[in-house]
Amino acid sequence: MDTKLLTQYTQNISVLYVEDDDVVRENTAELLNVYFKELSVACDGVEALSVFKNSSNKIDLIISDINMPNMDGIEMAKNLQNLNPELPIIFISAHHEVEYLQGAIDIGVSGFLAKPINREQLEHSFYKVAQAISDHKFVITHVDLIEDLNMQLETQNIELKRKNNELEKSLRLLDTMVSKEQITHTAKTEEKSQVQSEEDAVIDAQIQQLVEEDLHELIELCLEIDTAVINIINTRENTPEEDFQILVSKFQKYASILSFYNFFSSLSNAMRTFVDCLQNNDGPENQEEIDNIFMLLESFLYVLQKWQNELEKGNKEMINFFDASIINDMQTITNMWLKTPESEEDFGEMEFF
Repeated sequence: MDTKLLTQYTQNISVLYVEDDDVVRENTAELLNVYFKELSVACDGVEALSVFKNSSNKIDLIISDINMPNMDGIEMAKNLQNLNPELPIIFISAHHEVEYLQGAIDIGVSGFLAKPINREQLEHSFYKVAQAISDHKFVITHVDLIEDLNMQLETQNIELKRKNNELEKSLRLLDTMVSKEQITHTAKTEEKSQVQSEEDAVIDAQIQQLVEEDLHELIELCLEIDTAVINIINTRENTPEEDFQILVSKFQKYASILSFYNFFSSLSNAMRTFVDCLQNNDGPENQEEIDNIFMLLESFLYVLQKWQNELEKGNKEMINFFDASIINDMQTITNMWLKTPESEEDFGEMEFF
């Protein structure tokens, strides 16, 4: 096991270690300090519960002996799971403690370490659990970030609609103050309204064409992109070139279909820029950064699928509602791929109608 690779996952994890033998606890704690950000210790289950409840920092992992006085590891684990059902627990046990192991299996612990502790076995158990904890933290952080961004954009769109409604009311009030000089102006306004109605009719026809002719293919392309992203995430350190090329080619085709419709020009241009970045730049070399990018891309596809659902309804008012969110997500992923901070660079002018 590569210790440097292991510490990439363990360095941000806080651990509570429980052991009733003072000498073993001191020696093992010294070893655990090498891997984890913060280490708390307890001598039995009762003290462990107190430490867990009163800790100023969230404890991510429990490593504990099973056979202890006052409260054994099994009873302690049940109490901890009442406080946090998702809390990972690794038990350290002697070979003769079979009756305890069955109880540990019943409550669904995350792993076992046999006494005396073998460093290779220790690192192997830590790797799987720490990786799962790290991935869970990453997903929660970025999902919260995406939800916050989407909420901000929705709030901005609502405010824009409110101001637009106020403006329309003001215009209607002015129209009631018609004078002889305004009659000609009114006629011209009506003529413009007729032109606008004709333009709206063209847009409605294009939306109908999109739903009937191209939307099914967009949905299929999105599913294929999603599959490629999942394959890339699952293969982790050995990303198949075939899956990456599928990802790029499907995004190119997706952008090409959008380019046929005037009201998707900003979205199409942004997606082409996004695909060019993936295709013509090597991206980060760090595997964790690559994992982060593709997990964020998976979240972005969720928004894209939500947007497709609105297209399928043919809702004219919602047709460009998600543009800002989708373009912002592509910009974020592009910045991560290029390893540059977010900038004010042009990523497609926003167009709404």
